[in-house]
Amino acid sequence: MIRKNKNFVGVTLKSIYLLLPTILALLVGCNSSTSTNNEVETIPPENFSFPITKSQVLDLAIAKYKLQATRLSPDEGYIREATNGQWHQQNWKDWTDGFFPGVLWQLALLDESLIPLADKWTTPLEGHKDFDNHDLGFIFNNSYGKALRLTNDDKYSPPLEFAANHLSRRYSPQVMAIRSWDFGNFAYPVIIDNMMNLDLLWYSAKQYNLANHYQIAEQHALTTQQNHLRDNGTSFHLVDFSPSSGEVVNKQTVQGFANSSTWARGQAWGIYGFTLAYVETNNKNFLASAQKLADYFISTLPTDGVPAWDFDLRADQNIKDSSAAVIAASAIWQLSQAVSSEESIRYQQASKALINNLLNDNYLDINPNSPALLKKASGNVPANKEVETSLIYADYYFIEVLMLQINKITLPS
Repeated sequence: MIRKNKNFVGVTLKSIYLLLPTILALLVGCNSSTSTNNEVETIPPENFSFPITKSQVLDLAIAKYKLQATRLSPDEGYIREATNGQWHQQNWKDWTDGFFPGVLWQLALLDESLIPLADKWTTPLEGHKDFDNHDLGFIFNNSYGKALRLTNDDKYSPPLEFAANHLSRRYSPQVMAIRSWDFGNFAYPVIIDNMMNLDLLWYSAKQYNLANHYQIAEQHALTTQQNHLRDNGTSFHLVDFSPSSGEVVNKQTVQGFANSSTWARGQAWGIYGFTLAYVETNNKNFLASAQKLADYFISTLPTDGVPAWDFDLRADQNIKDSSAAVIAASAIWQLSQAVSSEESIRYQQASKALINNLLNDNYLDINPNSPALLKKASGNVPANKEVETSLIYADYYFIEVLMLQINKITLPS
């Protein structure tokens, strides 16, 4: 969304996408079979080579995602992981389903021909609006939310409002937080990732005048701040609560190395989530938490500047997580706009370094005909799932932070 806060520097995105509603009406109104289903020609791989600039990476992203969005059909499901040269589509509701249309809406700011493709991959998600899951924010804010904010087309509004209301019903006044997982041997689990889903509630509170959504989001952030953050600037992945009393039952790091360790992507979610919470509430305590989490992330990076899946040195430091790098880089860049000029420079330098360390053959796939941008993203190492692979959400935040760093946008849409 376009976030406005007196502590943020820069102009809004309005000037960038002012003409998109008119363009959308022309392009989406065309016959979809001619505008989105024709085969896109492959691109000579030699068009891209190292060293590569951030602007060239965005050109590469447009080439890759235009090809993939045209070749694939949402009727076959949504994508999450790419292996063996192709995205694997899955026909069930998943927390990652909004990222592919989100990528297309982001890139549509650079190439308007992607607008009908973004619409093609957004509208089938309406069937997810009553998905009883805490990740409705990821699914709908990245798809319908982006579509509405970038086009002002009211057709995207009802599913977005419905999803926001559905998410709000997962809030417990006893726990004072939104429930996360509905699986596993937990009483009332709340994961740090869930800070990211609050963005849907912040937006719906303003867009639909739903004050209770603001209150739920703010209280969830306060509960997470109180229970998930350690004094040394690290974070727990999951805190389990008693649903009746709201008391803490247990604290764990499920997708990290150990309960006492710091899962890298969870730390990145925390930086991002508390930065957003500060922007929306102007609560300086949220800003302090975002900075503390960011400072730990930055200071604990290995010599190559790319985080391993967990910061604990007992964990296998050879297993990298590029998704944690780009999520943190985007969050830290946004954090840089909320602090003093001296701190801003430090955070921008840290964000740039995180991205610059990925612009090489170890982490970036520059073949425009292969599906994904980033390699070595790790989803769930303890479960041996999605270890050093290509993941759609890694590319989503990679594209977002590239656009931020080269001033294609000033804030995420």
